[in-house]
Amino acid sequence: TRIGPKWYRGARRHGLVIGCCVTGIKTQSGDSPLQQLGPKAEDVSKPHVNPIFVFFRFLIGTICATYFFLVPIYMWIKDKIVPQGRPI
Repeated sequence: TRIGPKWYRGARRHGLVIGCCVTGIKTQSGDSPLQQLGPKAEDVSKPHVNPIFVFFRFLIGTICATYFFLVPIYMWIKDKIVPQGRPI
């Protein structure tokens, strides 16, 4: 079933996928195969915090968050302008 908003007509040229839901059924009983991988291991003995890298990650994250905030607003406005039946 469709779980996206009415104004989203399935256009994906902008890279935003709205209303994507994935479900599944485990075919065999027992533990999940992911539990067989074991615990996660991470070396935290030497924390390497480079301020330039932190700033770069912050900047990229802010740009991406702004994009994914503005695209739905753009799609909603475009839905109000473009008539039904025409691709947006």
